Amino acid sequence: MKRQLFLGALSIFLGGAMVWHLPANAQADSWPAKKPIRLIVHFAPGGVLDIITRALSGPLAQELGQSVVVENKAGAGGNIGTDFVARAAPDGYTALMYSDPNTIAPALYSKLNHDPLRDFDPVTMLAVGSHVLVAHQSAPVRSLAELIDYAKKNPGKLSYATPGNGTAQHLGGETFKAMAGLDIAHLPYKGGGQAIVDVVSGQVPLGMLGFAPALPHIRSGRLTALAVTGEQRIALLPDVPTMQELGLKMVTLQWVGISLPRGTPREIVERLHHATVRASRDEQFISRVEAIGMSVKISHKTSDFAEFIRQDIARWPAMVRTAGAKVD
Repeated sequence: MKRQLFLGALSIFLGGAMVWHLPANAQADSWPAKKPIRLIVHFAPGGVLDIITRALSGPLAQELGQSVVVENKAGAGGNIGTDFVARAAPDGYTALMYSDPNTIAPALYSKLNHDPLRDFDPVTMLAVGSHVLVAHQSAPVRSLAELIDYAKKNPGKLSYATPGNGTAQHLGGETFKAMAGLDIAHLPYKGGGQAIVDVVSGQVPLGMLGFAPALPHIRSGRLTALAVTGEQRIALLPDVPTMQELGLKMVTLQWVGISLPRGTPREIVERLHHATVRASRDEQFISRVEAIGMSVKISHKTSDFAEFIRQDIARWPAMVRTAGAKVD
């Protein structure tokens, strides 16, 4: 009798141990059949990040055979949404639309509630674009050379708007000023929407802005595009030179990718990568991305995106010091 009781207890223990070990493998095998996948956008609706995510959600849902839901969790320069995903269960059902503010944050904030490297499993880059330096039609400049010449002759008379302190646009603007030796005041706004309104109205003569919100006003003639900050010219504005072409060795990019909470089963990370690669070939998705002046760019491997993130984090501290930017 004792032997039977012992064997029975052992059987229950071993069975429990097997069940305890099963969830991770079973979870990976069944993913994503369990529930909808949430793509967390850590900025407000209507911006570039939101537009690209919503454009992706349809084709990605088709590839995965599961609903894909877009959720906006804005605030604190993107940190609220980022913190949310960093604390989420690593089961593949919550992903962060990881972007350039995530790699700037370590240089900008004295304390973060997450680590942009250790707390995430990168999946893939998705799209990349440029910022653009623009002038209102009332400003006495029509090229970057004219801007530099005028600003040197009239120090302190010009100002430029950006979506906010510590943004890539702000850091790029201050780097440009330092390289060219200019005295131009920075006017930070609470988002690109507010900044573009005052530049288009002429209240602020210059703006370092995202390409998407500036494009219609450049086309209408209200704004003049002086230079773009990417490594290459933008197809929608082929006559506008890059900063590098004009002798200023600086690059700032607006980019979007996808990351999962750290500890997500490797099989799920790879499946999401492959599904996103396929979804990115959707013609409507490509058209939507290109319509806002960005290009689809997919990481060949998940490790490629991880390496890009590491390199991007490393390059921002110097630009933050140049700008004197600090947010707490």
